[in-house]
Amino acid sequence: MSAPRFHPAASLVVWLFFIVALAMLPLPALLCLMLAAAGWPRLLWQAVQRMRWLLLATALLAGWYVPGLPLWPAQAWSPSWQGLQLGAAQALRLLLMALSLRLLWRHYGSGAMLAAVLHLLQPWRAAGVPVQRVAVRLVLTLQYAEALLATQPKPSLAWLQQQLLAQQGSQTQPDQVELGFYPWHSRDSWLLLVAALVLAIIMKAVQ
Repeated sequence: MSAPRFHPAASLVVWLFFIVALAMLPLPALLCLMLAAAGWPRLLWQAVQRMRWLLLATALLAGWYVPGLPLWPAQAWSPSWQGLQLGAAQALRLLLMALSLRLLWRHYGSGAMLAAVLHLLQPWRAAGVPVQRVAVRLVLTLQYAEALLATQPKPSLAWLQQQLLAQQGSQTQPDQVELGFYPWHSRDSWLLLVAALVLAIIMKAVQ
C-alpha cells in the first residue's frame, strides 16, 4: 500500500467535521450526498443491508413522535409529514456516517487508523488515560466490524458464535495491528484549515 497523501489523524479530524456538518444539513443536502455516495454502490448496498432495520425504525418512529400535518388526515394514528421527513433525514445521516467511516477505514487500513487515534488521544495521556490500550481496542473493534460488513453470508448469532470459536482455535489471524509512522506535513495543516472553514460556512448558512 502506498503512503497516504494526508496524515491519517488529519483525515480523521476531517471526518469528524463531516459528522458535525451532517447533523446540521437539511434533507435536500443529504439527498445530494446520497447521490454522491452512489459512486460506491457495493459498499452502499452492504451498509443498507446491515442497517436496514435501524434505518427503517429511525425513519418511521419519528413520524409518530413528531407532531405535524398527518400523512392520512382521516386516520387518528397517521404519522406526520414533518416527522417522516425528520426521520428520513436522521436515517440518511446514520447511513452516510457509517459509509464515510468505512471508506476512510478501507483507504487507510488498521495501522494508519491506529496511528491517527493515538495521535489524537495524546493530550489525554497527561490525565492518566491509557491511550495505547484505548486506541488498540477501538481499532480492533472497528477491524472486526469491517470483517462483519465485508462477509458475504448474513451475520447471525449462530454464525458469529461459529466465527468466534474458529478464531479461538486458530492463530492465523491474531489480534494485532501494525503501527505505521506517518509524518505531519504542511498540507495536513492546510487540509484542516480548509475543512474548518467549510464547516464554519455550513454552520453560518444553516443558522
